[in-house]
Amino acid sequence: VSVIVPVYNASLYIEDCLESILFQDLPSSIFQVVLFDDRSEDDSLTLMQRWKPFAEEANINVIIAQNDGSGKGCGYAKNCAVSISSGTYLCFLDADDVMLPTRLSTLLNIAESNQYQDLDLIIGSNFVR
Repeated sequence: VSVIVPVYNASLYIEDCLESILFQDLPSSIFQVVLFDDRSEDDSLTLMQRWKPFAEEANINVIIAQNDGSGKGCGYAKNCAVSISSGTYLCFLDADDVMLPTRLSTLLNIAESNQYQDLDLIIGSNFVR
């Protein structure tokens, strides 16, 4: 599973987002995180780079990439992140959101169950306020 996180000026939220990735109940060797910074003007990139060693210590493969030109938007950032990801499945997470600890395992179990073998897409969303 590749967790795709497009980032732009998310320094107020990114630490909570990244922390929620660390607390997934799926074994960390099964997923990777691809963070793509779309030329943030705040310290988002610094915060991601500071988080990366903690994730790697937890055996999570982390890729941090950055747009080399001017910002091109969320869709561009997602597409770039997908192109450098290696997971069989994709999970999109916005930088200002957090995941419940069971999100990845729940979606992976659904994707790999025989009941849904003919599906090409699973959309899972659960808002908690």
